[in-house]
Amino acid sequence: NFSSWIFLIFTLAAGAFFEEAVYRQFVPETLNSLLKKWKIPVEIFSVVIFALAHRYLGWISVFNAAFCGAVLRLCRIKTASIAPSFSAHFIYNLSLIVFSVLL
Repeated sequence: NFSSWIFLIFTLAAGAFFEEAVYRQFVPETLNSLLKKWKIPVEIFSVVIFALAHRYLGWISVFNAAFCGAVLRLCRIKTASIAPSFSAHFIYNLSLIVFSVLL
């Protein structure tokens, strides 16, 4: 019903925003400011912890999250904003739900 879809959209938006704020903004930016000479290991670390946070979905999802996490981090770096990566993350998650309902 309509209220369930509104709740779902809000939940997906909140989750995508939280993950972008933590894994694409807070963790890598904080660690990069503390460990200035370790930029590449910090970037890898932030992608790995994001990927491992999805292991409850299975290992295919972990690898998918690693790839998506790296792409979204590049978006964050290139735009200096989490808005594009948040939008992409939200649309991706929403499309998974919509397609699973339609199929």
